[in-house]
Amino acid sequence: MDKKIVLVALFSLCLLIGVVSGVTGPRVYMAETVSGTDPIYTAGDAGAGGAGGYGSTGAVTRTGKVYVYVPNTVDVLQYVRVNLSSQASSRADIETWTLDGDKYSGGITAYKNYALSYPALTDRTTMYLNTSDDGDTTDDDSSYLPDYDWAPSLNLTMTVVNTAGGDDLYSSDNLATDTNTMNYTFTIRNDAGSGGVTLNGVDLTILFNTDTQGGVDALNITASTVGETSGTSTPSSSDGADGYIDKIAWDGNIAADTTITISFNATMIGGTNYGSNTVNLNVGATDIGARAEYTDAALMTGITVTGEFTRGPVREGVDLVSATPWQIRGFFKNTATSSATGNLTYNVTAAKIYTVNPITGFPIEPANATWTWNYLSVPGTQNYTGYTDGPGDDTKPYIAASFDWYVMWNDTGRYTYSSIINTTMQLPTLYGLDMAYSRSTSDTLSPQIADMVLTIIDTVASNGNADGQVDADNITIISQIPRYADGDTNYRNFTVNATSIKVYLNSTDFELDQASSGLTVTTVQSSAGNNGTITVDIADLSTVDYEAGGAVGRDLKTTESIIVIYDIITKAPLSENGETFSFTGNATLVSQSGTTLTEATSGFSRSASQNSLTGYKELWVADPATPTIVNATINVSVVGAVNDIKFMDYIPADISFSIAANGVMVQNSTDTLVNGTDYYLEFMGYTTLSDGLNVSVWEYRKNATDGWDITNNYIQVGYEINISTGGVYTLPVQIAAFDPIVGQSFETVNMGIVQVYIPKTLEPLTIDDDGTFKLAKSVIVGTPALWIKDFEVYNPNKRSTTAQFSTSVFDDTINAYASYYDMGGEKVEESLDLDSTDAGTNAFWNSKIYAMESRLYTVGVTTPPIISTDKTTEVVEKLDDKKVLVKTDIFLKNLAEEKYTNIKLNTGIGSDNIVSAKDAFGTELEYMGGAATSTIIIPEMEGDGLKTITVIYEQAYPTIIVNPKNDRYDSGMPGYLEILIINGGDKIEQPYLESEIYTQDMELIHLNIHALDNLEPLEKTELSEKFVIPMSSPTGMYIANIKFKDDFTTLAATTGQFYVTGATSTGLRVIETLLLIMAAGVLIFYLRKRAVRIKANKL
Repeated sequence: MDKKIVLVALFSLCLLIGVVSGVTGPRVYMAETVSGTDPIYTAGDAGAGGAGGYGSTGAVTRTGKVYVYVPNTVDVLQYVRVNLSSQASSRADIETWTLDGDKYSGGITAYKNYALSYPALTDRTTMYLNTSDDGDTTDDDSSYLPDYDWAPSLNLTMTVVNTAGGDDLYSSDNLATDTNTMNYTFTIRNDAGSGGVTLNGVDLTILFNTDTQGGVDALNITASTVGETSGTSTPSSSDGADGYIDKIAWDGNIAADTTITISFNATMIGGTNYGSNTVNLNVGATDIGARAEYTDAALMTGITVTGEFTRGPVREGVDLVSATPWQIRGFFKNTATSSATGNLTYNVTAAKIYTVNPITGFPIEPANATWTWNYLSVPGTQNYTGYTDGPGDDTKPYIAASFDWYVMWNDTGRYTYSSIINTTMQLPTLYGLDMAYSRSTSDTLSPQIADMVLTIIDTVASNGNADGQVDADNITIISQIPRYADGDTNYRNFTVNATSIKVYLNSTDFELDQASSGLTVTTVQSSAGNNGTITVDIADLSTVDYEAGGAVGRDLKTTESIIVIYDIITKAPLSENGETFSFTGNATLVSQSGTTLTEATSGFSRSASQNSLTGYKELWVADPATPTIVNATINVSVVGAVNDIKFMDYIPADISFSIAANGVMVQNSTDTLVNGTDYYLEFMGYTTLSDGLNVSVWEYRKNATDGWDITNNYIQVGYEINISTGGVYTLPVQIAAFDPIVGQSFETVNMGIVQVYIPKTLEPLTIDDDGTFKLAKSVIVGTPALWIKDFEVYNPNKRSTTAQFSTSVFDDTINAYASYYDMGGEKVEESLDLDSTDAGTNAFWNSKIYAMESRLYTVGVTTPPIISTDKTTEVVEKLDDKKVLVKTDIFLKNLAEEKYTNIKLNTGIGSDNIVSAKDAFGTELEYMGGAATSTIIIPEMEGDGLKTITVIYEQAYPTIIVNPKNDRYDSGMPGYLEILIINGGDKIEQPYLESEIYTQDMELIHLNIHALDNLEPLEKTELSEKFVIPMSSPTGMYIANIKFKDDFTTLAATTGQFYVTGATSTGLRVIETLLLIMAAGVLIFYLRKRAVRIKANKL
């Protein structure tokens, strides 16, 4: 423990020693937490008859922390140490305490130099770990990473399969059953390795979406099917209103490297549990569908606290009583604040009195006196040692008191441990397979006529999920041809014209090739014992070819249809008694996952009559810009005479429609028919169609009671409806009439199908702008400074969007970029533009961000560089071993408005030769490098500031020292080299200097030879050389080669470097402008100071 030494002259305090019991004091809290981020889940590729798989893809965060409580809101603890058990290094990444000279060195220790009191007693101070021998807190960790085998995640997965096949839903019109029985299998896994921690008391809650259809839940779990491989599963109804079981609660223990499976069946019915062929099983963003939790009052890693130490506010001193000898005693006072919520109590264990050497200030061993104590000191208590003798003369002594003491920790509840594992999984959306199947013909049957032709049209449209999530790859259509009339058993020979059979995709413009391997058409003619059939079997639509060439290349999507058209021929005359024939059929769609839907159609009927009535209903969206405006046309056509024609139309409930002028007409009449006068439109109430759609019913008649009598004419109605909810709508029209020839009434139903797509309003993007730029690396003199920050974007929408992003940057920003890594790990860089206003400067860019995508940008900007505006070099003195001491002053200017730190100045001076590097205030600067170069570290430089760096170094002679006047030039500008020559030990007659300047591609741009005067031994010569950089010079680092020669012998050579911004460079236009302005000032200063000169003097 540290000893507090206090030098005093003379003071005296007298308080009693306090003894207390039931100590309140600091407490330690340790927590280990494992949690998953909000992961995104996608359906697995189940394949035919397979299961859709879902599982966690989000990151798992594991942390451990050590905290210390202060028992009140007023005191501050000092020198806090918490010793941990050996598991801390074997089951976590915590290092042992290795700080030299510390008594806790070698143990596993969490520490901090202080622990604050907070406004709330529940607040805690986080301890540091992992000192790495540095003795400070700059690199220390505020948390530790528990080993995965001791703090594992709870991994969740789910698979779902329709017990009838695949993982999709079929509509309630399915012939086999209207009920989907879905098998759900959940797994929860302790992902620790073998031998790792066993998690006891794990809870898993699975809650499905409630009230998806009115008051009915998304599904109803069959309680008797619930099973698990271990633990206990309890099914229940979360809301109870509908009596449906929508929740499973599982609890149990999971050993390391062990997976528990929970499975059950649940029923789902279209129109009951869900509508629009879509159901999101997840409860919502605030109540995730599946949640696994584990909590414990011990740490998963088994780490415990083995010891603790801290100190608090204190006053220590001595009392001196003048006597012979001096009488001396020490005192110790607890200066913590007395608090009703908890005091800091100190245990004082020992005390010593020392005489202090007045010259050195150190105590003189051995101590004058030593006491062993066990005092418990509460706030305000002052404890004294006994008196002891001091020096025996009259000289006032120098005395110090030393006390050993520590803060008492809380008597009860001193250590609190907590372990938490929390994993959530969003449940998927299931999609339904549905169809709209219709059969029709525009032809009629007449009695007593043979070889009549009926062209029959079968249309099977995929009518599933409106977002097109379920496609059908296998389609079967069975079109039936009756062998006798309704209510009769006399065979009527309807023969299929096999050569007339055509199969189309969507319209007659896209005929399919029946020779394709994926398409089979089978014809069975009718007989006295069996109806005839035409079976169209498409095993895989994507592999079927068009008749015109080329494969379809896709499955059947929502609203797309397969159309079969063929002719049947009456091979014998029909009777005259108005016999009626019903043409029915069924169709099957199989989804990509293997879910099968089979539906039947009521088809149509034809009676043998010389009169015929045909009708159709058509729905379409005329303008894509207004996708909710649906146009409707109803047409009823008559050949011959048909009486009392009425028809009922079905429109989605609570949606208005408008019939324009001439919207109702008989043939091509231009007369305006008025409702209530020329025709009657009556509301007949509401009904629900077979697909669950609630509709209003409207009947059209000629007058208040009767229908139209039509001969060789038609009736047509046109109107608009505004459907505000997206989806696929199948809306029928029902036509009734009376045939006066056969004396029978009849009716027919025709369908109109349309898909309404409502673009959803996009949720705003979530943007987390870090706000503060940080220097990305060192600032190199002569190079623009790079700053970076994080800019995170999240698209919460289920579709892509293009957005413009903006972030504030420095007003003197030169260039800016934003980059991120896509899902493939490829780096993508955005192009940024700058916009400056009075309010500041912003960088902005446009980018497309995909559905549910999180994107982390690194935004980088460059600001103007620090440049060298001038350099001077002089020889200070001659040294031994043919060396001189050289002084170089380098003048720097910060062109930026920002303060720069960690600046690096690269020089051509070998670091081995440097004697010192200082700034203008004489502060020593660090430097590094090798034999030929060096880098000088400048801690900081203010924006728009100036700084002078002085380098003193040794240089062997003969030698040449060359300094480019500036570090950077623009093409077309004059450049300058300052050259210092120091001769060797011999006299040289008629020496000369060669100077060559090259581009970075070693193209020569300047060559010159200077004749020098005769040089005496050790004589030095200074000169400056001016050159012009050509306008066409490229951007890059240029090299100046300087040689000092006698005849053809090179006595010394050196190189210098400077940067040129060429004519084609666009990245540094701001710098170019600044440099042009500075160049003029520097040039004037330079010419006044030096001009071009040759000057010689002796060392």
